[in-house]
Amino acid sequence: SNKRTPKRLILVRHGESQGNIDHTIYEHTPDNALHLTERGWEQALSAGNALRKIISDETVCFFVSPYVRTRETLHAIARAFGGLGRLRWIEDPRIREQDFGNFQDPERTIKFKEERKRFGSFFYRFPDGGESAADVFDRVSSFMESMVRHWENHTDVENYVLVIHGVTVRKTELSVVRIPVRSHPIPVIPSHLPPHSIPSHPADLGLPDAVLQVLGDDKCGC
Repeated sequence: SNKRTPKRLILVRHGESQGNIDHTIYEHTPDNALHLTERGWEQALSAGNALRKIISDETVCFFVSPYVRTRETLHAIARAFGGLGRLRWIEDPRIREQDFGNFQDPERTIKFKEERKRFGSFFYRFPDGGESAADVFDRVSSFMESMVRHWENHTDVENYVLVIHGVTVRKTELSVVRIPVRSHPIPVIPSHLPPHSIPSHPADLGLPDAVLQVLGDDKCGC
């Protein structure tokens, strides 16, 4: 293809949040309103420094989930680039975390997750306004198509960084690499995502020939 693509597509999972250390908080606080913990801020600052080493002085555009913890992660990352005011960034609700319902009762959530194992993890839709992983895949795929159009119209941008969530990281990988659904079950999200690279250049999307990188450390939050 003669279309110019970015040099890198980088996925960053937010730092440790309040919900990672207190699962009862979902009973009275909306998932979208959870803040980073002190350690989560430190992780996000560390991710910013790692990103700066990778990107250096190349051009970059950030996309971020509208949830508080991802926006706080972006703010921390921005310090390595001279502050948020110096970044090119766009908020997009399609890359928010999977919706598990509204206020969540911990005991019912455990029950639903057990039920998901029996039903099929990719297609199980959580009750009370929740989503299935397939729903997340659909909106992430829509986002990816929009992002491809964005980089076709902004050929000066060498790097794209998505500041997102555990499930949306996995569904973005699924959308980009196009592996079969049966090979991509929803595991229990671990407490971190170690750095790893995946070749990512499906011809139908015209994705970068570089790698898809996920930043994290051994204590990164979900």
